[in-house]
Amino acid sequence: MKPQLVREPCPLCGETPTLQLSTVPDPLGMSDGLFGLVRCASCGLVSTQPRPDDASLSLYYQDIYSGRGGDEMHDAQTNQGLWYVHEARWKVVEPHVALGPEDRVLDVGCGYGGWLAFIYGRTGAQLFGIDSDAGSIQRNLCRDHGTLRVSELEEAAFPDGHFAMVSMIHSLEHMRDPVATLREIRRVLQPGGLALVEVPNFGAFLRPVFGRSWFPLLVPQHLQHFELASLGQALEQAGFERALVLRAAWCPAELTMSLGPILGRGLGMPTPRDADPSSLAAKLVTLILAVVFVLVDLPLSVILKLLGRSGSLVAVARAPLAPSSESTPEPRSDR
Repeated sequence: MKPQLVREPCPLCGETPTLQLSTVPDPLGMSDGLFGLVRCASCGLVSTQPRPDDASLSLYYQDIYSGRGGDEMHDAQTNQGLWYVHEARWKVVEPHVALGPEDRVLDVGCGYGGWLAFIYGRTGAQLFGIDSDAGSIQRNLCRDHGTLRVSELEEAAFPDGHFAMVSMIHSLEHMRDPVATLREIRRVLQPGGLALVEVPNFGAFLRPVFGRSWFPLLVPQHLQHFELASLGQALEQAGFERALVLRAAWCPAELTMSLGPILGRGLGMPTPRDADPSSLAAKLVTLILAVVFVLVDLPLSVILKLLGRSGSLVAVARAPLAPSSESTPEPRSDR
């Protein structure tokens, strides 16, 4: 099936993005053309243009999160090393929220549940998770003590003011209308409830270094490519109060994950999904990357976070204390 490509207005301001930054080849080779990274001259948001239409986009998710690639992704999302990342994330959130067993927490795009499991261990809060990937829900770490469903956020139709906190960890960039998604998060939050949003940082130092091989790029699945200003603008347009936190986040393994495919190609390996982990080339790449991770990646990730140029952005924003009276979406700016 050949994907159908579409161009859309900027989801922040409604203008037509016009500033072509670069092109990225179809990772599956199904499209003759190139996906473009295009900046909106009006508001600055970078988006994937053209992108696969909604019917075609599912092709690019096959076997990534579950299915043929499920075991690898399950291990990546649930290994103990990620607890250090969750700990760093929790330190960003903790000063702004007090969660206990009576509070409900929702994770949008929860995957295999590593972040939810961490929250449960720290707070005992009531866990809710949604994800569009059924395999991730079936093998979720919190399936025995959480309410999980296969769904998009809008389709889940949670009641108004249902949650004390809603998180989106590397999910918002997948949304064709991120403002509408954030507005729905605001609706299901209690007045004064907290939203935690983490996305790849298009302003990262390593992005132009690695170009198309920069790991967090993930085109065409990532439809939006946020920087500090555009993430803050999306939260503001969705009706959140001024962000309590809006900064670069610690992003370990950004260098290693970007370097891995380049080393693999240099040694003649097939794509990571098809590679034989017992082959000499795979073992050599693993050894090199392990050394790079310890000696270079970890210290570099701390430096880049302090400089505001790491591969991730984190935002913490509070829903207004007074419920909104809106019944229809706010109009976009006509700047």
